[in-house]
Amino acid sequence: TSLATQYNGLRTQIDGIVTDSVFNGTNLLNSTATSLQVFFNATNTTSLTISAVNNTSTGLGVVGAAGS
Repeated sequence: TSLATQYNGLRTQIDGIVTDSVFNGTNLLNSTATSLQVFFNATNTTSLTISAVNNTSTGLGVVGAAGS
C-alpha cells in the first residue's frame, strides 16, 4: 500500500479512538461543550473545570493525504 493510504488509515484510527473515549456519557477527547467539570467526591463540593478539546484528526489539523 502507498504511504498516503497508510497515513489516511492512521487518521481514521485517531478518529475511532476519539469516538470511543467516553466516560459516563461524556466524550473526554472531543467535547462539544466549552468546558468539562470533574467532581472528586460524592457531595460534588470538590471539582476541577477543564477546557473542552477537539482531538479528532480535523481538530488536530491532520489533513488527509492525496494520492491514496
